[in-house]
Amino acid sequence: MGVLATLRRHAIVALVVVLSWPVLELAVLIQLSHVIGSGPTVLAMLATSLFGTWWLWVELRSVGRALRRRAARQGSADGQGSAAEVSGRDPLDQILVLLGCAALAFPGFVSDLFGVLLLVPITRGLVRRTITRGTAARWTGAVPRVIKGQVVGEQPPGEKPTE
Repeated sequence: MGVLATLRRHAIVALVVVLSWPVLELAVLIQLSHVIGSGPTVLAMLATSLFGTWWLWVELRSVGRALRRRAARQGSADGQGSAAEVSGRDPLDQILVLLGCAALAFPGFVSDLFGVLLLVPITRGLVRRTITRGTAARWTGAVPRVIKGQVVGEQPPGEKPTE
């Protein structure tokens, strides 16, 4: 399959998701309002949106502080450091947490569900592994596999094998 066909397929999927998302959110909102009433439904949606907005603000401030610390360290001896060293978290984890907070801030219960899935460490780990595995498969052409076994006769680099 060519690159153009792949891009076209991804664009169609994205368009379907963008157009159907509000319909799904509205259907869930209507069903929930029939179950618990319209007042509690609106209050719950407002509460999750406010909570998500607050959490997003806290996370963005945390990322900003980490970036300022990194900029301040640029004058240090080595001046380098990975994003994980600066913030204490994997950069993909940071992105997933920010996406989870943004999903919570977005009004609607389906987006809240995705937001919570990205904020809970166990499910975020599953999403992270899925993303990294899919990225590795695209770049290398295969999913990385582990062959169980035992290394026999491993030598340090530069030494000749003993027979």
